[in-house]
Amino acid sequence: MMKKTKFHLPIFSVFVIGLMLLSSNLGAQEQETLKTYVYQPKTLSSMDQALETISHILNDKCVSITDTAKNSKKFKYKKAIVTKDGIELQMKSGIKMIYFSKLFGEGDITLVRLYHLVTDAKTGEKYRDYYNDYIKGIKNFYFYKMHSGFGVTMPDPGYYPSCNAELADALFTIEKAMNSQNQQSRLEAFKQVAEQYRALKTKPVQTEEQRKYVVQATFFAQQKKFPQAIELYKKALFVDSTAFPIVYYDLANIYAETQSYSAAIFYMKEYLMLVPDASGARAAQDKIYEWEAIVNPPQ
Repeated sequence: MMKKTKFHLPIFSVFVIGLMLLSSNLGAQEQETLKTYVYQPKTLSSMDQALETISHILNDKCVSITDTAKNSKKFKYKKAIVTKDGIELQMKSGIKMIYFSKLFGEGDITLVRLYHLVTDAKTGEKYRDYYNDYIKGIKNFYFYKMHSGFGVTMPDPGYYPSCNAELADALFTIEKAMNSQNQQSRLEAFKQVAEQYRALKTKPVQTEEQRKYVVQATFFAQQKKFPQAIELYKKALFVDSTAFPIVYYDLANIYAETQSYSAAIFYMKEYLMLVPDASGARAAQDKIYEWEAIVNPPQ
């Protein structure tokens, strides 16, 4: 049980404090606005390669892991064993199992880099000071790497130390395989729902509750508050999965805005299953082709 005198800062607060400490060392240098760069992972050649990559990175302690449900407590483990089911962390207090089935959400795995662009006051030269990378698109756990070095010159914000990029690639490969199987099963189940909807002479009418959720979701989407918009659109579908087909179209585009292209493809396919003859059906199918090219880029 946690002692009353012991406090745990959220992990992002730790990052901010670290940034403040770095800022105090700038001296005559000028530090500019915090910037973000997003790395889109690539698919590895096989699931075995992905599992071996994760095992190598975790056992080298190249990346830190915290449990977001427990005050962002960092795991201190002796060894990591990686199987097709998940990651087994062997610790002094016992074994912590991180199951892949509970790790991934609908959003695609990406690697986010937070950094400052720094200008040398004497030479005017600009360089990037990187201080935090973290994996986005997973649930319950936080995979990250903080950089303690200052003033490291990088050729561009897309340059990544190998362990960070490799971990993102490996997790993305596993997520992609699992999502593909899950989404295919869901599309097969939705096929019957869509057929029944298309056969109806009188289509379902949206309820006032459903309309409320859609109006609120649209408002949040316009404000670029995509997580809130996604949650509300899904609430609208929970009320009635076919009374408002355009919700599937809107969800697809919001997921694309968040670079979760696999989820975007899934919801756009459901939209076309419901209304294959919609006026924007051709454009919707073309969007799917574009997103598929991003998820599976030509070699």
